[in-house]
Amino acid sequence: MCNVTKFVIGYKTKQTQIQRFLPRMFHSCTGVLRFTIEIIDNAPWLEGQSCIRIELNTPVSHDDIRGWYNFATWENSWVVPSSKRDTPVITASHCDISMMKSLEGYMFTLWSDKGSVPFLNIDVRHTGHMAGPPNEDDNEGTFYFSNEDGNETCLFKPAELIEISRERCEAAFNWDFSQLPNMPRKFHNLPMVCEMKCDRILGAYKVVFERDFENDDLIKII
Repeated sequence: MCNVTKFVIGYKTKQTQIQRFLPRMFHSCTGVLRFTIEIIDNAPWLEGQSCIRIELNTPVSHDDIRGWYNFATWENSWVVPSSKRDTPVITASHCDISMMKSLEGYMFTLWSDKGSVPFLNIDVRHTGHMAGPPNEDDNEGTFYFSNEDGNETCLFKPAELIEISRERCEAAFNWDFSQLPNMPRKFHNLPMVCEMKCDRILGAYKVVFERDFENDDLIKII
């Protein structure tokens, strides 16, 4: 078990552009990109430290499965590979992630290898308005796709059931494309994905829960 504080921010963009950056086996379901931010505490693979993980995903279908396609994952630079972790090692790119917490909310900043200018800022504000659990009927999990030197790998992580109520939030973000760090080859489309215009923020929420690793199985698609 570990403790997770999770933030989700969805925003509207052009579906036709998203489809251009997906592998042929995936089909875009709608013109949405989503940040998932997790503050993870007490995980067995963190050796007593806390980790911040940020994913950029979009809703897709593959065969008869509907879920989220992972465009990129960032984790704190100190996190080391471990077979005990809860998501595939191959998906994560290390960077410096800072967090500022206040009474109003949270500010997350991702820094490039240059270490002087952030390439992404995400601001999440509390509203105090509560809603039901954040589970989605059309979300069966997340696809983590990697293509390195012509070798394709796709791992599917089934969606976890969260029975805790969520807090609706207000959110904003901004990219500095010129500061995007060097990413693994599997993320070669990321700069173009980041440059897609945010038409509007669709919604944001925060939920705090415990994650169970015992049933956390990954399914290899290819």
